[in-house]
Formats: sequence, structure tokens, C-alpha cells
Amino acid sequence: MALYSQCFSWIIARINQKIKGKDNFKSIGILDIFGFENFEVNRFEQFNINYANEKLQEYFNKHIFSLEQLEYNREGIHWEAIDWMDNAECLDLIEKKLGILALINEESRFPKGTDHTLLEKLHSRHATNPYYVKPRVADHQFGIKHYAGEVLYDVRGVLEKNRDTFRDDILNMLKDSRLDFIYDLFERVGSRNGEDTLKMGTARRKPTVSSQFRDSLHALMATLSASNPFFVRCIKPNMDKEKANQQEKANQQEKANQQEKANQQEKTNHQKKANQQEKANQQDEANQQDEANQQEKANQQEKANQQEKANQQEKANQQEKANQQEKANQQEKANQQEKANQQEKANQQEKANHQEKTNQQEKDNR
Repeated sequence: MALYSQCFSWIIARINQKIKGKDNFKSIGILDIFGFENFEVNRFEQFNINYANEKLQEYFNKHIFSLEQLEYNREGIHWEAIDWMDNAECLDLIEKKLGILALINEESRFPKGTDHTLLEKLHSRHATNPYYVKPRVADHQFGIKHYAGEVLYDVRGVLEKNRDTFRDDILNMLKDSRLDFIYDLFERVGSRNGEDTLKMGTARRKPTVSSQFRDSLHALMATLSASNPFFVRCIKPNMDKEKANQQEKANQQEKANQQEKANQQEKTNHQKKANQQEKANQQDEANQQDEANQQEKANQQEKANQQEKANQQEKANQQEKANQQEKANQQEKANQQEKANQQEKANQQEKANHQEKTNQQEKDNR
């Protein structure tokens, strides 16, 4: 485990060296926050994980609820304050003087210390704490009322795991390795940990696992405190999640939703007003456009009506002209017929006169 841990740290260090820029180097870090854990049996590992989550939850609450509300007050924004659950007292139970971490480390350094004596000290010291749970039945458990819910921890194996640091002979064996890579890994351990590293033949106190975890967590929180945080909530399905994780997600989601709603309500008022004005302007413009379209349509209809009327008048005129032409043609034909009839009558009369004259002439000749 120690070799794996040092290899992992070496990889991270090499990555940081490659991506680091100049002295004024600025970066964006991504922290993946794992959720609270509550299994059927919760041991030393779950205690540390939930401690880290409790610490990160405090940081989240500070920025999302506390600092945001202070900013609203400074800006004089009128809004409805949101009550939120502060987990500072729960953290005090875990990490303050004579807290759970301190008692675990203290009992780990006693040669005759056992998990049972640890549990007795925890019950004796914190039984009256509202965030501490002393089970009525189980004789090897203690509980903590975390931000996400109550979790019971099995005390068996806690001291053994907490004492699980480098053995002197193993550390020195690794530092004397013939492999340059292994040698460099653990040479840096000695130079980085300094007094916390136990060298063979010395009487310095070894750091416990929980104390190393606490120091690492505090270093992380210091880095976060010097940063400008942006929180991204990721929701992914996992049907194997235990009830504590589900409760934690539900609580955080509810708190975040309430805060987000309050934040957006005030911040979007101006935007909403601007949107309404924009909408009114667009509506007015649309009305004007619609009125212009209707006027254009009316003009086109009027023009079409006038054109239709002109076409009908033109058609009527053409019909009248055709009728007149037809009437003139008929009159001309009638006149021609009358003239022909008169000519025929005159011809017949002349023929008759000529015949009469011929007959008379013939009569006179006889």
C-alpha cells in the first residue's frame, strides 16, 4: 500500500511539473467530491470519507449560503433569507480538541489501548453531544449525525488501521533499494515528512493514518479557500447507492435548489424586466408591422377591386361595341336587302314598261 501511495504521488507530481507554467502560473483545478457513505457495516474507512465530506460540505455551505447572503446584504438587495443547516458543530465533534479524531489518535498510542477502551472513552466524553449517537443495543458501535444523516460506525479494527504506518525496517529497506526509482520515491518521503518520519533507532512519534488524513484534508481546504470556486452538480444513476448517499444527494439538491432559486430570483429581476421591455418592443413592432401588412393588403384588395371593375367595364364596353356593330351589320344588311328589293322592283317595272312599249309598238305596226 505504501509503495502504491508513493507511486501515485510521483505520477501526480510529474503531471503538475509538466503542466505548470511560469511564476505567475494560473490554473483551473477540478475536485471530484465523493458522496457520504452509509453501509450495513461502516468502519474506519467510511469514518474518514464522511469526515472529508463533512468538511467539504461546510465549504460548500459557506460559499453557497453564507457568503452569497452577505453579498446580497452588502449590495442592499431585498430578498427572502434561506435557513440552512450549519454543520460546524458536527465538525467540532470530529476534529476539535478531545474530539473523536483526537481520542482515536490518543488511544492508538497507548500500548494497551483496545477498540473497547476507545469506545468507552468516546461514550464517556461525547454521550451528551447532540451530534453523537450512543446505540442502546450494539456494544461495538458509535454514531454521528452527519449533515447527510445519521451513520453508525463499527469500532472494531479502528486502532489497528489507524496505527498502520510505515514499519521502521520496511521503510529503511525501501530507502536502500537498488532500483533508482524506488530509492527516489522513499528518499522524498524522508525529506518531505521530516520529523514525522521515523528513522531506525530514534524515538520520534509516528503519525497515525487519521492524523495524516486530517493534515492532507486541511491542506486541501487551504488550497480551496485561496481559490474562486464554481460548483457543478453531476447527477448520474447508480442503483447500488445506499440510503445515506441517496439522502445526502436529496438534501444537497434541495438546499442547492432553494439557494439557486433565491439567487436567480433577484439576479434575474433586471433581466426579466429587460426581457419584458424587449418583448413589449417586439410586440409593438409586430403590431406596427401587422397594421402595415393589413394596410398593404387593403390597398392591394382595393387595387384588385378597381382592376376588376375596370375589367368588367372594359368587357361591358366591348360587349356594347359588339352589339352596336352587330346591329349596324344587321341594319346594313337590311338596307342592302331593301335596296336590292327596290332595284329588283325597278327592273321588273322597267321590263314591264318595255314589254308594254313593245306590245304597243307591235300593235301600232299592224
